[in-house]
Amino acid sequence: MLGNELNNLTSLLHPKQNLYEMTGGIISARVYKKDVFHKLGFPSPLLCEFGCYSSVDGGGYVGVVKCKQVILSVAVEASKLAAVNVVCELTVQMLKERPHIISELQDMRSAFAK
Repeated sequence: MLGNELNNLTSLLHPKQNLYEMTGGIISARVYKKDVFHKLGFPSPLLCEFGCYSSVDGGGYVGVVKCKQVILSVAVEASKLAAVNVVCELTVQMLKERPHIISELQDMRSAFAK
């Protein structure tokens, strides 16, 4: 019974808070304007593959979740808040499907710290 109650409470958390608690803070979530995302040298195929990125159109925001330099997920939305919420929730769902990824990220992060 208690397990179900905890699962229900977890779903009430803000997507970014839920992600940080799930991963122990080993990831970072950032939001960039689409044109800044491009200028920072992020690989544009991340956005081009879905047909939602144009280097001419600077509108919109890109939410990025990564661990060190490994990009886990990307979401493009019209507002900053939507971009961070969507990318965090996307990552939470991905990690729920494949929980072993968290331990692999922790191992990778430890290796970088040495």
